[in-house]
Amino acid sequence: MELSKDIQLKEPFNMSKVLKLVQLCSTFNSDIYIQKNMTAYNCKCVLGTANIIISMKENEHFSISVHGSDAKEALDQVGAFFEKTGAESPVNV
Repeated sequence: MELSKDIQLKEPFNMSKVLKLVQLCSTFNSDIYIQKNMTAYNCKCVLGTANIIISMKENEHFSISVHGSDAKEALDQVGAFFEKTGAESPVNV
């Protein structure tokens, strides 16, 4: 199953939030990616995730794409993580 969700960043991320996101994503079997500007970054990789998230500014949009057997649960929890840490989901795909 493949699912995705569009996210709007409401406040910048720091390294602590990035590490928590990577830790959360690593608990799922599904592949989880942040996609921005035609490039996908593996959310289970600290360097790639930090590279894209820390460079984003307030109100920038990106999407989370999840593919795998636990995709729904992964997308729900990752979406909830972003909502708790300074982002919102303007559109569900």
